Amino acid sequence: MPGRKLNVPRIKRIVMLLSGIVLGTWSGLSGLSAQAAASPYLTFMLGYATPKASAVAFLFGMWASLCAVAAWVAAGAGRPDFAISVSMAAGATIGAIVAARLSLGPRSLAVRLGRTAVTFALLYTVGDGIRGRFGGPANLALWLPEGVLGWLAVGAICGWLARSLTLPTGVFLVPALVYAAAVPPHEAVISSLAIAALAGLLPAVGYLIRMERDEVIGPAFGIGGALGGALGGYSAARLTVQQSTWPLVVFGVTAMLLCSWLVYRGSD
Repeated sequence: MPGRKLNVPRIKRIVMLLSGIVLGTWSGLSGLSAQAAASPYLTFMLGYATPKASAVAFLFGMWASLCAVAAWVAAGAGRPDFAISVSMAAGATIGAIVAARLSLGPRSLAVRLGRTAVTFALLYTVGDGIRGRFGGPANLALWLPEGVLGWLAVGAICGWLARSLTLPTGVFLVPALVYAAAVPPHEAVISSLAIAALAGLLPAVGYLIRMERDEVIGPAFGIGGALGGALGGYSAARLTVQQSTWPLVVFGVTAMLLCSWLVYRGSD
């Protein structure tokens, strides 16, 4: 009796579903959009060309972020401030547009030095999270933005830096929320995902209109991201209190690893 043929597309869908759950969960815990890790992963695992991998990864990150925020709210941990989220999302979009006109190549010396500087600066974030483990984080707000214009300016700075250094916006959003406005780390993490999701709405519509998506593997990957994001957001809501600083450590370590990897890639 002849053996059964392996259903390779089904195996790929299962692998990508499980991978999406892992990446989505970590995104919900760290406050960084899963898009940054998903794009190179898709290129490596499935051999996608960069435009297609970027489109699938972007939509995957959107689903993971939205479900993380929804699970956080459903768990009764509160909700991100709508006015702050919208203002910073608009600011981040404006900052990214401005930076796009002045952007340098990802392998340029200025970008590599900037990423290296961000990596070392994140050491402070990790250290602060560890030092504040007992008794809660210190109030280290350097500047408290006032009103919509203040949050718009903070978002614009974050968007400009992220686009200039080709880093995820969350790398700058979480520290901005914690140190510019004394937002508790766990709230900063989930707010970062909410802002990233809002800022990505228009690009997501563009991807869908241009049909830049994968109808075979993309849905399984997106479902995995949604499930993982919900799991990460729910876990963060249940495992944190107002004084918790471990989200700052998780964010800082993840952001450092991501920046270090990008510095390494840029040196090839």
